[in-house]
This record gives sequence, C-alpha cells and structure tokens, in this order.
Amino acid sequence: MDAKVRICLDKIEEAQGLINEAASGLSSVDGFSEEWSKLGKLYDSIKDHWHLIEGRERDLRNSPNETPEP
Repeated sequence: MDAKVRICLDKIEEAQGLINEAASGLSSVDGFSEEWSKLGKLYDSIKDHWHLIEGRERDLRNSPNETPEP
C-alpha cells in the first residue's frame, strides 16, 4: 500500500475512534440523544469513506494501466 495513503487511512481511523468516544460520552447525558444519533451516523460515514479510499488505492495498485509511484 502507498505510504501516503496508509498514513491518511490511519488518520481517518483515529478520527473515527474520536467520534466514537464522543458519541459514547454523549450517550449517557440526558437530552443529547439526537446528537448521539448524529455522531453515530458520522461514524458510519467515516467508516464508509475509509473503505472507499482503501478500495480505490487497491484498485489503482492492481490496475495494469497504472504505473506504481516510487
């Protein structure tokens, strides 16, 4: 995997973890169920984007028409 993409994916995973922590913290606070729900959706969206980026990188790496970068 391209090192730059790996670094970006790691940062996305870190962000996902922070969002999860924030959502967990709000889940026990009265009156914040809507925010908790929205953070859950954001978490899922971040996860989906992680998979899109990882898949795109894999497709480019495996494409016979692409030349790998040094």
